[in-house]
Amino acid sequence: MENQKYAKIFKIVLWVLMILSICVLVWGFFTGFEANDGAATNVLLYWAYIVLGIALAAVICVGLYVTATTNPKGLIKIGIAVVGAAVLFGVPSL
Repeated sequence: MENQKYAKIFKIVLWVLMILSICVLVWGFFTGFEANDGAATNVLLYWAYIVLGIALAAVICVGLYVTATTNPKGLIKIGIAVVGAAVLFGVPSL
């Protein structure tokens, strides 16, 4: 029952994102991508970044939720991997 609720929420969110994406794309075609110093292109790129951020956040949050409910000890392994990645990518920037 609970899985159906989450599936319905995800389906609604996906439809909303798709409709908004189509609206932004149609707006870009009507205003012209090269008109107004490329404002439509900038909006499309920003929208792509926003949708990518939403997708990444959704994958991470759902993954953490599923791991926490099915295998709570797996969260320790995920934490170790995150700390390892932070050290790996953070050390060269120092």
